[in-house]
Amino acid sequence: DDELWGQLKRVTNYGAFVEVGAEVDGFLHFMDHPLWGDADGDHPSTFMKRGDRVRVWVSDLDPIKERIKVTALRPTTLPVLRRDLYRS
Repeated sequence: DDELWGQLKRVTNYGAFVEVGAEVDGFLHFMDHPLWGDADGDHPSTFMKRGDRVRVWVSDLDPIKERIKVTALRPTTLPVLRRDLYRS
């Protein structure tokens, strides 16, 4: 549940590479982006742009293959945001 801020470096057919301050970039799959449901069937470049700043969480780490998988969907294991408590 490590929260990071990163910048999209390159958008591909499957998602985007996110610079998160590590030696390798994290990969954000298009289905792990909150706007994916709004753009169902569209290419990831319609809702992910190079240079966008995104808040992500590490979802998988493979030190042997040197890969970091990230998600932009807030993990359900985290406590509710204070501002969400006041929404009606």
